[in-house]
Amino acid sequence: MILIILLISIIILDALADGLMQTNKLLGHPAKALYVLLFLGLAIYGMGGNCVKDFFYIILAYTLIRHGIFDYIRNLASGIKIDYVGKTSLYDKYIASTWIGSIFVRFACLFCGVWMLLVRFNIINIDNV
Repeated sequence: MILIILLISIIILDALADGLMQTNKLLGHPAKALYVLLFLGLAIYGMGGNCVKDFFYIILAYTLIRHGIFDYIRNLASGIKIDYVGKTSLYDKYIASTWIGSIFVRFACLFCGVWMLLVRFNIINIDNV
């Protein structure tokens, strides 16, 4: 459970830092520093188990969870419309032109990332479900 809270905190801080860097660099830099510290803590936490296997689970779960919530939090922190997608970066163009950026896919990614961690670290035992 700590791992899930840590991953979500990292993503929220990263998104807030990105948004604040555009509007208020004085608050954006400390948020980014805290994000880096939490990310290092995540790496250290991940070393407590099977390092290689856990590392890949954590990275995949982080990527899925990040895709699920990062853009929404960043947009809120930037003061722009929550579902805004830019038109200049390659990532924004790709997200805008495919179904990958849909709210359903983002929710599914968030759910799968959290579920992976719950199962992998025996927070939920699927044998008893």
